[in-house]
Amino acid sequence: MNNLLVKIGLKYGGIGGLMAVLAMVAFVFIDNNPLGPEFYFAAPLVFVFVFFAMREFKFFKDGYMTFSQGVAIGFITYVMIGIISGIAVFALLQWIEPELLPHYIELKMKGLMENKTEIIAQYGEGVFNDNYDKLPKTTAWELGLTDFIQKLLSGVIITMILTMLMRKSKPIEE
Repeated sequence: MNNLLVKIGLKYGGIGGLMAVLAMVAFVFIDNNPLGPEFYFAAPLVFVFVFFAMREFKFFKDGYMTFSQGVAIGFITYVMIGIISGIAVFALLQWIEPELLPHYIELKMKGLMENKTEIIAQYGEGVFNDNYDKLPKTTAWELGLTDFIQKLLSGVIITMILTMLMRKSKPIEE
């Protein structure tokens, strides 16, 4: 694999991961629940750093980037963001601020109960009861993994869209 591609992907993935951690820390100080807004911050964060990684790669390649190069640089970038962010969520809930996990569960249980009739009407009573039973057993590991998966899922979609928009192959010379 191209060394420049890996270097740029790791650079922007690392910076993006650190920005995700900083956002999480900021949300801790703002409203003591970083898991609400930080989870919704995933797609815009991934978009920005995948875009700039591809942009820098194209700069060094005279404005050219193939589809496979775009997918590879996007993959490296969003996986790095996901790893750093997921580990940070786990560490925050497991060791740094362990009282946030029960607070998170309490807020989610409250939201579940407030929307009970809508959830039952839309998904059925079995789904509601499963969520009600499983929510109190939520662990820091599960939330860290959820954060990682959210970054990956948003990263796949964003990378495909950006790659299609930003790719530019070199003309074939005869």
